[in-house]
Amino acid sequence: LAESLWQRGERELALDHMEQAVRLSASDPRLMRRLAKMYLELDRVVEAERQTLAALEADRESAEVWELRGDCLVNRNDLAGALAAYHRALAIQPEYPAVQIKAAELYRIQGRYDRLLATVDRLQDSIGTTGACPARGHLLRGIALRELDRPLEAERCFAEANRITPLDPEPLYNLAALYVQLDDAEAARMTLNNALLLDPTAPKAIELSQRIDDLSFRIAEKAGTDAGKLR
Repeated sequence: LAESLWQRGERELALDHMEQAVRLSASDPRLMRRLAKMYLELDRVVEAERQTLAALEADRESAEVWELRGDCLVNRNDLAGALAAYHRALAIQPEYPAVQIKAAELYRIQGRYDRLLATVDRLQDSIGTTGACPARGHLLRGIALRELDRPLEAERCFAEANRITPLDPEPLYNLAALYVQLDDAEAARMTLNNALLLDPTAPKAIELSQRIDDLSFRIAEKAGTDAGKLR
């Protein structure tokens, strides 16, 4: 009943029923995990964390509960604690794409691009022939490669992310920023324009457009200086 109500969008009522289900089940770990996830999706982080800790007491070998523990700590901005929780989940279940992506996101926030790259590479290896790497994985890999000064590989990753999710402007914004880094103002402007077709009000577009204008000015200025030297 709780799941049916949740799917119908009656979230608070669903939560009431799931709380009763947990009580009647004598704290079944599976139901406790689900209740904790419901709390988290409703941004009731305190209740989610309390329920997650109770679930861990019942079952410390659940990768899903450790993932939830990490999610709660992210909400508290405890990135180090969250990363440790995600690693516990991966120690239990090494091939866990959702957690691998979450760990990679934290490495991106921390600026640990070598660890970010290693995490996404491991994700791609674990998926192998059983499925395709998610678009977010390609995007994060591209960010790591760009920051590690491997622009051509980064370009391919951003292009692949854009191919998988053509309606998401983020790969295009990252690709445009990469072209700015490579001093290719024309490609950067064209890519930014394509991103703006998908999200014309993105705040990052203003900053990126200014960077492209500055690059175009520097290129034009350099061309004028070089022409003057030839004369």
